[in-house]
Amino acid sequence: MDSAGWRRFQEASFDAVKSWRAIYLELKRVGFSRREAIELLKSFINTIEVP
Repeated sequence: MDSAGWRRFQEASFDAVKSWRAIYLELKRVGFSRREAIELLKSFINTIEVP
């Protein structure tokens, strides 16, 4: 992977982390415990199929 490709990968990874954090914070806001929110996110992530 060239440096431009690596940079795009890093940016996409950062965006994904921001999205997962936003979902986690929303789950916490509506009343899920830290553990419940993390388990829900892990369950969801495990259902994602990569093409």
